[in-house]
Amino acid sequence: MIGIITAIEEEFSALNKLVENKSNEEIASMPFVKGTVEGKDVAIGMSGQGKVHAACCTQILIDRFGADTIFNVGIAGGLNDSLEIGEIVLSDKTAQYDFDAVGEGFEMGQIPGIESVYFKADPELIEAGREAADELGINYQVGGILTADLFLDDERVKTVIKKKFDGIACEMEGAAVAQVCYLNDLPFLIIRSISDSADENSDELSVKNAQFASDKTIDLVKNLIKKL
Repeated sequence: MIGIITAIEEEFSALNKLVENKSNEEIASMPFVKGTVEGKDVAIGMSGQGKVHAACCTQILIDRFGADTIFNVGIAGGLNDSLEIGEIVLSDKTAQYDFDAVGEGFEMGQIPGIESVYFKADPELIEAGREAADELGINYQVGGILTADLFLDDERVKTVIKKKFDGIACEMEGAAVAQVCYLNDLPFLIIRSISDSADENSDELSVKNAQFASDKTIDLVKNLIKKL
């Protein structure tokens, strides 16, 4: 079973278009749709924004739907100036840049009990994502995706996290999804479409480009699922 987590209505609606043989359910105030995509069993949950929602949704997909492969799909702010609006980022790793246990002797972003700052995406899923994008001629980059309970629209913060962490995009859910997958020993891949540049214009651009950026992931996700 493939589990897919998304945060907002535009993302959920875009993914919902792919699903056949649908059934719907609400759990913990979150909507879920179960069915098939390209003949593969899938369950999609709309978590809502932020790390707690994302973690809860991920664990529900694992426990209630039996998901053994997890994708987190949605929009993100670009940290890399070469990223264009609508371009796809496939995670090779992700980190929570707002997690601070430095006073306890850990690195910024490192969670006590976990050896690394970064949660690494599954190499086979990354490669499948590359192949799916290449076949469709979709522009993409592979790199780190940084997560915080913070909508990033501050150039100063953007500069700081670019220097501190190895990331090319930022959002509010991916590393929480990754942490749950790590704890459950399950493979994951974060797939994000760029909606803004994580600067002072992000509020306006994120809303304006949300549907366009979400729609850009549909063909990629469909082709990726076909390969699994």
